[in-house]
Amino acid sequence: MPKVTEQDRLTQAERLALYYVAPRVAGPLTVALLAAYGVVFLEALLFCAYGLWRGESPWPLAGVGALGGAVALGVVIFVGRAVCVEVRFRRALRTARREESAWDGMELGDPFEGRRLLCRPARSAEDVYGCATNEGEILYYVSRDHGRWQVRDARDAPALEVVEEKGPPSFALFLQGRAEPRQVRVFRDGRPVALIRRRPGIYGTTARIQPLDTPGPVLVVAGGGIYQGGRLVGRVYRLRSQLYLDVEDEMLGDGLLGWFLTLQ
Repeated sequence: MPKVTEQDRLTQAERLALYYVAPRVAGPLTVALLAAYGVVFLEALLFCAYGLWRGESPWPLAGVGALGGAVALGVVIFVGRAVCVEVRFRRALRTARREESAWDGMELGDPFEGRRLLCRPARSAEDVYGCATNEGEILYYVSRDHGRWQVRDARDAPALEVVEEKGPPSFALFLQGRAEPRQVRVFRDGRPVALIRRRPGIYGTTARIQPLDTPGPVLVVAGGGIYQGGRLVGRVYRLRSQLYLDVEDEMLGDGLLGWFLTLQ
């Protein structure tokens, strides 16, 4: 059966860095950067088309060269940005780990009081994977079979069933490197309890989690943050091949749990 090892657990320093520092270090791609590169690429594409239309040397070669240069520039900009973000993120984690020893004996209180921290594998080669607390207590076992996720509790009793209703859009894999269904429905004891709609985009997937059985809060997940009425109530982390859900206790309902357990 799946197990949670010591190395999968977040320390308090890592959790603080992931919740408060990492979002500022990473930051989304700016519209200005995308627009500027879009203009450069469009000009290069037009110049390439003009060169091929002229057909006289050296216009075709110059046009193809301009387009190739624009593509290479995009690779340098976006790959370079990704590398810089990763370096800054790892530096922030190392700094937090070094400073953690200085907290011993200090009355700092618990900045995450009233919150839940769950952990599961980001990718699993096994047919069944576990979801646990940060202390290593297994809460759920999840198995997937043809668009259905069966969720059982630690005593092997049925807990949730998540059913895919609309598959991923054709362009999702190109934009994000992975595809998630656009719409799934969460069931408990055969009753629909939540509806999850996903909308992929340049900045990642935006998910809307709507409860169906109770007048509970509607949650929106975007950019790694979980929001209720515009207020940040939690975050999702990806670290050491694990996914972590860090959220306020009262916000952890069947809908959010179903979304997290089926996250690609």
